[in-house]
Formats: sequence, C-alpha cells, structure tokens
Amino acid sequence: QLGLSQYDALSADLFIHNDQPEHAVHTLEQCLAFAQQNGEKYYLGELHKRLATVLSNQGSGDAGRCQYHTQQAADFSASQSLQPGLAPPVYAGVPQLTLAAQALTLARHDHTL
Repeated sequence: QLGLSQYDALSADLFIHNDQPEHAVHTLEQCLAFAQQNGEKYYLGELHKRLATVLSNQGSGDAGRCQYHTQQAADFSASQSLQPGLAPPVYAGVPQLTLAAQALTLARHDHTL
C-alpha cells in the first residue's frame, strides 16, 4: 500500500482541471490521512503543499487552513532534510529543501498570509 496516497493525489488534478476544487480538497485530505496512517512520511510535505495551493487558489476564505498546510509543508520538508534516507529513491539527488522553498513561494502568493 506504500505509495497509494501519491497515486490517489493525482485524481485531485483531475478535479482541479474540471473546476471542482472542493473535490480536490476532499481527495487531498483523504490522501493526507492515508499517508499518515500508513507511514508515508516522505509524501506528507507534498500533500500539504498541494492542499495549501488548492485552498489558496479557491479563495474561499480558508486562509487559516491554507496557512496551516503551508506551514506543515515547510515543517515536513525541514524534517526530511534532517533525516537522510527518509525520502524514497525517486527523490534521490533532489534538494531536500525544495518543498520548503515551494511552501514559501505559496505563502508569498497568498495575500491573506
């Protein structure tokens, strides 16, 4: 079951493409819960970042939730950089602070933060 949250999160892209952000949010929240339950720590930061992005683009007054997920993305990214080997081989050679940089970019994009 390892990696299922990563693949399930792809369906959020379809919801976004079909102008259904509320379904994308629900899907990403389910993926987060699944990843936490199954120990997919390597993907938690990305899920939080994607959820923050959808909430930010939705503009529905979810600034608090967006800020929370942005912070979680940065925190998970920082924790991965402190724990070599936590990321799967797919991410080998990728700077570990990439998620933190993306989260900061997102926070700057969201004018409510």
